[in-house]
Amino acid sequence: MHQLVQNLHPIIIAIIILFAKTLELSLSAVKTVFISKGKKLFSMLFGFIECIVWALIVSAVITTLTSNILWLFAYCIGYSLGILIGLVIEEKIALGIKQIEFVVDSFNLIIIEQYLKENNYGFYVTDGYGKSGGLYVIKTIVQRKNETKVVREIGEIADWHFFTSTSDVSRTIGGYGLHR
Repeated sequence: MHQLVQNLHPIIIAIIILFAKTLELSLSAVKTVFISKGKKLFSMLFGFIECIVWALIVSAVITTLTSNILWLFAYCIGYSLGILIGLVIEEKIALGIKQIEFVVDSFNLIIIEQYLKENNYGFYVTDGYGKSGGLYVIKTIVQRKNETKVVREIGEIADWHFFTSTSDVSRTIGGYGLHR
């Protein structure tokens, strides 16, 4: 492989470096997400492909990076693009579940409860107290891919009169509403 690389035009080598590093880092980012979500088979598969890319392409050109500044920049740009593309892919896959918490007044409590019931989301409500007096806290668990949609739709029906926060949930047991 090293001999093949030496016979290519320097611009072609730079393009190979850029694409190989981008692919490697994208795979690495997605693999890391699968690892964090406990997806063993996908983690192994992405790790295997990442290793092949490294062994066949990146390692063949990395020893010559310092002999051409263009190759070094291609490597660095590929690294950065790989991170970006990996994050975009991870965003599209959207694995996991999120807890969404809404802090609302009594009027919006009714509106949001109705939305959650109609859309078959489990939730619970607790009383709260804030700067402006009595409030309610509504908590619900949704698939991560639905988080933005749920917040947007509730925002539209409640005229954005609430405070909300979201957090990752590592595991749930029981309940309902996560099948969506």
